[in-house]
Amino acid sequence: MKKGMSNIVVLVLVLVNLILTIVIVFTQVPQTNRYNNLVKKICEIVDLNVGDNDGNGDEITLADLDSRAVRFGTGEDAPTEITVTLTTADGESKAHHMKLGLILNLNKKHKDYAENSKLIDSAMSNIGSTIVSVVSDYTYAEINREKMEADILQALRTLFNSDFIYSVEFSQWQAQ
Repeated sequence: MKKGMSNIVVLVLVLVNLILTIVIVFTQVPQTNRYNNLVKKICEIVDLNVGDNDGNGDEITLADLDSRAVRFGTGEDAPTEITVTLTTADGESKAHHMKLGLILNLNKKHKDYAENSKLIDSAMSNIGSTIVSVVSDYTYAEINREKMEADILQALRTLFNSDFIYSVEFSQWQAQ
């Protein structure tokens, strides 16, 4: 009888253990998955690389870039530099101007590159007017090279509805 009773106690303990394991799986695993998804979203926002690096070549090298000088106008002989009048700050009587030239760095690996790179030359007047619009919103006191490059890049990405433009850099930068 003692042997039968100990078998029953062991069987009950195994069943209790099984039930508790099932409860843990159905309560803790979903919670852990939610935490993992939250951490992943935060890392994406902060632009961290999490997980395996499968070597898919997401890094952009100099060979992956196609650089194009912005022409302010139409045709091959259009100027690559322009002088823009900056916004006059309150209480300022003197107008300030900025002479600039820009280079667009296009990502050749981007899925939209083939289609949009053909449009760059035909849309050069739109690109130029977008750049002038962004730059003319600045006052002389607000001029910041990195901020202007970021604002111009964002405006051009909005214009093309794509982020195949990797970066924008000034080839000419002079304000007075």
